Amino acid sequence: MIPSSFYYVFKFPYPMPLDDDYNTLRRSVWFVTDRSYKQAVDTFEIVKADERNSTEDEEDKIPSLSKEKPVVSIEKKDKLVLDKEKWEKQVRDWSAQFRLYPEFRESNFNFYIRQANRYLINSEGTKILKPEILITLDIHAKAATDDNSTLEPYRHIFATSMEEIPTVEEINQEIKGLSNDLKKFKEAQQFKDTYIGPAIFAEGASVQLFLQLLAPNLSGGEFTDRIGRKVLPSFMTVVDDPTKTKLGDVSLAGNYTIDDQGVTAKPLTLIENGVLKTLLSTRKPTKEIQNSNGRARGSGGGSEANISNLIIKATDGKSFAELKKALIQECKKQGLSYGVIFRENDSTFSTFNSSGSILVYKVYVEDGREELFREASVVDLTVRELRNLQAAGSDLFTYNLLVNSSYGGDGTPASVTAPPVLLEEVYLKKSRLNREKPKLMTHPFFNKQAVESKK
Repeated sequence: MIPSSFYYVFKFPYPMPLDDDYNTLRRSVWFVTDRSYKQAVDTFEIVKADERNSTEDEEDKIPSLSKEKPVVSIEKKDKLVLDKEKWEKQVRDWSAQFRLYPEFRESNFNFYIRQANRYLINSEGTKILKPEILITLDIHAKAATDDNSTLEPYRHIFATSMEEIPTVEEINQEIKGLSNDLKKFKEAQQFKDTYIGPAIFAEGASVQLFLQLLAPNLSGGEFTDRIGRKVLPSFMTVVDDPTKTKLGDVSLAGNYTIDDQGVTAKPLTLIENGVLKTLLSTRKPTKEIQNSNGRARGSGGGSEANISNLIIKATDGKSFAELKKALIQECKKQGLSYGVIFRENDSTFSTFNSSGSILVYKVYVEDGREELFREASVVDLTVRELRNLQAAGSDLFTYNLLVNSSYGGDGTPASVTAPPVLLEEVYLKKSRLNREKPKLMTHPFFNKQAVESKK
């Protein structure tokens, strides 16, 4: 099959020959180009028909495509050089690590490498050749609690070069981390209450909060008509910066120089002191934004605007101890016996109202102790609630991820960096997790081990 980035441009997959035969390759490329051209002609005729029948005033009409400065950037083609036997053995070794943890009923370790040389040429003078590589490691495990609630934590690791792949020991620690999480969940109490009150979102949970609520609206959505209006507290500023390759010691997956439509990408302040300044845009003009700011990335030849390296910062951020103290004080005001802290969301693809494994703690007002509980989901949490953030922390947490994706190493690489935040109110209720029937037999591998240990 052709590389993902190739069929994104044409919006449909087309099989390509594996043999390095010029005539065969030329025919396949011609076929795809011819089909794409005919689709474009059909679309153009539809647009012209709409134009003839339009009743809009001339000044209200929006162009179909913005005019942008041509870009010429030809980089050296890249070819993936991979020691297949070495990496096959390494992936098998990593997968074998799950044998150390009897609590896992099922497990998967997937290793993907997506490598392509991206070409773009248009009639305006733009010519681009850009090599791209994205490496994805998906780690998944499945277990069950004593009451047969299903738990499925994940880890997703991304790299943009072979050198950035974590060491063998670091991956082993990630697998061990899954086991530790599962042990915590199995020992945690079920959430059987209904909770309406303040909550802290920290670490990965804070990143997930902004990824799920804020990021989708930065190209429109709820924010379409809100440029110049307050969307966050005055102490929050949001920047999207595709030119950054690192933040501290963390490599950022969302860095690039030219987007999929041939527009140079630059740092963009989206929200300043809580006020929405602009939106992510492509070459498809809107009433609010007439030109592209170089954010066209992903499927459909970059027809959608996506984040790159999204960085959320707070002025005068508090320490976590100060945030926790503020949480307890707010609980006392509301007459609550405990508050809530979200510390981690298990997966870059899970949501707060899903059945995913989320580390949520009760924080008791009387002594500040924390108690993990499970099977809770957040109800009716929308981007509008972010305007009511009461405080934010000084620490920053960064996660690399894929947007517009589910699994399989396919998607648009990006990163989100965010501080812990205190929300005025969240609504929690008991989740409806899948429950399996108790297993009648133990796992054959671990059963065999137990028998041999008794000999």
